[in-house]
Amino acid sequence: MPQLKLIMPSEVLQPGEAGLPDFAAFKYKFLAQGDSWFSIGAFPPTATTNLLLEMRLRAKACAVNCAFPGFALQRMIDRIRDPDFCRLLVGPQSWAWDGILMSTGGNDLIDALQVMPRFGKGHPLEDLPIPPELRLLLRPDEWTPGASADRYLSDEGWATFSAHMAMLFGELQKLRDDAKSQSAGVPLFVHCYDCLLARDAPAGLGKGPWLLPALQAYSIPEADWKALGEELVRRFRQLLLAIDMPNLHVVDDTPGTLTPALGTAHGASNDWQNEIHPTARGYAKLAAKYAARVDAIFV
Repeated sequence: MPQLKLIMPSEVLQPGEAGLPDFAAFKYKFLAQGDSWFSIGAFPPTATTNLLLEMRLRAKACAVNCAFPGFALQRMIDRIRDPDFCRLLVGPQSWAWDGILMSTGGNDLIDALQVMPRFGKGHPLEDLPIPPELRLLLRPDEWTPGASADRYLSDEGWATFSAHMAMLFGELQKLRDDAKSQSAGVPLFVHCYDCLLARDAPAGLGKGPWLLPALQAYSIPEADWKALGEELVRRFRQLLLAIDMPNLHVVDDTPGTLTPALGTAHGASNDWQNEIHPTARGYAKLAAKYAARVDAIFV
C-alpha cells in the first residue's frame, strides 16, 4: 500500500520556484495537525519516527502536516500562535481538503497531570492547596479506600478537564465549518493513546520525563503507576468518544496495541522510545489502526 506523502505547510503557503505541490497526483489530500506523535518525539529526531510517517493507505494520498512537538489543542486552533493550520483551513489560502488528520489531547492531559498539589512560588496564593477541581491527582490525605487506581484521581478535576476539552473541540468544529472554509463538515480523525507508564526515560535535550515527577509529587505508590496509567488512557478514550461533533472519527482501538516499556528502563524499551513516545515499530502498529479507520471512510 502507498505511504502517505507528507508536505510542509510552507510548500503550500509560500511556494518557491518549484511552485505548489502536485495535488492532482493524489486521490486524496488531507490537512494534518498534531503534537509530537505526528512530528518529533525524541532527540535526535532520528531516534524514532512518528505516526504519520508510518501511515500506509489503500489509495495514494498526501497530507500537509502542521504538527509540532508539545502542541496542546488550544494552541493548534489558535489563529495567532499557530496560523498555518488556520490559514490552510479557513480564508483565501485555504484548500478543499478531503479530511483532517489529528493527534491531539495528549499534551492537554499531561499538562493537567502536572498541576502540583499546592500553588507555586510567586503565585498570589503561594503554598496554599490547589482545589481538587483544578487538578487531576489527589493528595494522600484525599485518597479513598480501595485497590482501584481511581482512588488517586480527582473526579472534580476530571470533570473540569473533560469540559475544557469539549469546549476546545467545539472551537475546532467552528474552525472547520467556518463560512470561509472550503472543508466544512469533512471527516476529522483523532486517535486515543496507549500505555501511559511513568518512568525515568526523558526524550533528550532536557525534555521529560513528564509523568514521573507528577506521580512522585503526589506520593503515588510506584506499584500502582501502571494501573493509574491504564486508567488515564481508559478515561481519555471515553472522553473522546463522548465529544459531540459531526463527522468526528475516533480511532479508539489503540489502547492495548503497544507492548509496555519496563518501568525500570531509562531509555527505549519494547515499543516505547521514552516515557511518552513510541519507537518506530510502535508507531507502525498504531498507524495501521489509524489508517484502517481512514480507509474505512475513503476507500
